[in-house]
Amino acid sequence: MSTIRALILPICLILALWATGSHANAESPLIQAIEQTFPPEQQGMALYIAMRESRGDCSIRIIDTNNEISAGCWQVQAVWWGEVSEDVNEQAKQVWLIVQEHGWKPWATYWGN
Repeated sequence: MSTIRALILPICLILALWATGSHANAESPLIQAIEQTFPPEQQGMALYIAMRESRGDCSIRIIDTNNEISAGCWQVQAVWWGEVSEDVNEQAKQVWLIVQEHGWKPWATYWGN
């Protein structure tokens, strides 16, 4: 992770948590799933990606112009990673498996897009 990203990430997380209408607060199922699934050093990035991808809305499903579905808090693309559960805990487990094998690189938001 670049030095700039390492400095900006905590600020982004704080802003994401304080954002009006945010679904990610200390008692949210998203935060609980992150804390239960990801090791401490990955929790910040897991929250950052979820907030950037879905604003913490784990029920969101998007069908793109190629008729491919991206779903859940992390907007996992079913065509690449399999069906995405509606359960946030299962979504977190699926994402953690992806991250263990590929890192956060599959998410464009990791690259700042």
